[in-house]
Amino acid sequence: MAEATLIDADQFIYGRGFEHVRYVDDFRVFGNSHQELQSLLQDFCVYLHENQRLSLSPEKTRISKSEDFINQELNNQYQLEKLEILGEIEVLNPYTMEIEDVDFVVIDDAGAILLDALTRITKFETLDLGVIRAIVRRARAHGIKDIAGCLMEHIAFFAPAVNDIALYLDSITDADFVSSFALELQGLCDHPAANIRAVRLWLEWYFSRHEELLSIARIRAFVFSSKRLRPQARAAITMNNQAWIKDRKNQLLHYVYWDRRSILLAAQILSKDEREKWLGPIIKGESLNRMDKWMAKWVIDGAPDEFFLDDNLPF
Repeated sequence: MAEATLIDADQFIYGRGFEHVRYVDDFRVFGNSHQELQSLLQDFCVYLHENQRLSLSPEKTRISKSEDFINQELNNQYQLEKLEILGEIEVLNPYTMEIEDVDFVVIDDAGAILLDALTRITKFETLDLGVIRAIVRRARAHGIKDIAGCLMEHIAFFAPAVNDIALYLDSITDADFVSSFALELQGLCDHPAANIRAVRLWLEWYFSRHEELLSIARIRAFVFSSKRLRPQARAAITMNNQAWIKDRKNQLLHYVYWDRRSILLAAQILSKDEREKWLGPIIKGESLNRMDKWMAKWVIDGAPDEFFLDDNLPF
């Protein structure tokens, strides 16, 4: 579509006496002075708006010196390696040069390819979120476990993408995985990166969902030492730890509403008689708000699936 609709834009630039190249909707215009290019840019913006109702991207539009363009665009080793990595894992659209979620055919050495790409980006000065997310989401979509060790080893560097990492680890965790990576998983609890709020939040969410992980004392202590009750409640459900709920239920009304709902959520593992005896009178009273009463009723009814509470987020 762009090839057809932007032909007149090519003609406009050419008619103004400038050399230029265009790939789809990506223009490179070359001139002899900053002033000439600035004048063209202003006129070109007006032309595109009046004739095509189009505008230029402010993030991508700039005037730069030739030597800067060569160094930043043509000889930029970081960008060149980034494009090479994205090409290898098949997420780079060759037409837009942008990262896209395209079909990925799993081959025998797919794990090795993703691990090599991940190892290479650890050598970058800064983390490229587009690249790390592309790698992790590829591995998650196809159950590839090869990159797990590298992710945990460099968790501080990969911290900005911790949400994708936690979702990936959650998807591949089973008894064999926990047995193979027990030391690395425990190491996450004591890693300085775990003091980063977002990292701690996602690690608590991940750990609290797996009984195999909670069977490890260090991980269990990490979750139950959380300042938030949400991961503790999730862990109590996972472990069927009724003592955790019974220790808090008599103080339910003293908690803030998010913590109160965490306790109510965990109460689903109590026996039916105990749920009714405890929550029935509370529902009839005026202490709970409407949302809390609905949740308490849901718990008394046995947490039916038709009103399933999504627990795929840590907050």
